[in-house]
Amino acid sequence: MDRMFNFFEGYRSLTDTSRDFLRIHGAITSYRKNDFYILTQESKTYWCFVLSGLLSFEANDTSEHIVIERIATKNDYFTGSKHAFSLHADPVAIRFLEPTTLFEIANIHFRYAVDHLEDVQYLYHILKQQQLERLKHFLRMSKIVRIHRIAYLYEHLPELLDRLTVKQICSLLGYTTHRQYYEALRYFLGQR
Repeated sequence: MDRMFNFFEGYRSLTDTSRDFLRIHGAITSYRKNDFYILTQESKTYWCFVLSGLLSFEANDTSEHIVIERIATKNDYFTGSKHAFSLHADPVAIRFLEPTTLFEIANIHFRYAVDHLEDVQYLYHILKQQQLERLKHFLRMSKIVRIHRIAYLYEHLPELLDRLTVKQICSLLGYTTHRQYYEALRYFLGQR
């Protein structure tokens, strides 16, 4: 938990009350590579902060291929439901792409912390804004001409490149074949 508290300290110090609340109601949990946090249409009403690791949010397209919609890494957060204030499932599966360690707290306790602990509320707004900025990248990638998507990934999310397989990059970027990936990579490297 100290890793999370240290990260938060970069934005705002947590009061002892807030630290105690998070320690009492939260837990550190580790997951293995390729385990699922939830499957499509499942709901797990927890707010999670990624202490280490890598995970994907996956959906099935109309041909039942897995589509990686977005990726979460260290210091990102996610929920096992639509959002921290919902009990309903989001139509995605969440899979761990690396061994991953999370801080997990039940949504009900997290909502209490956001509503009653000013410093937690402040940090939640910062994390939410960071997540929105990161989501913009994933949304933009699908709008970019296919051959330029790999360049966008290199420019805006380079920390993912060495951590994803070619198959995972293809899924994230919307390439239907490895050939499309290698053509885009050759084009990108030729432009440098």
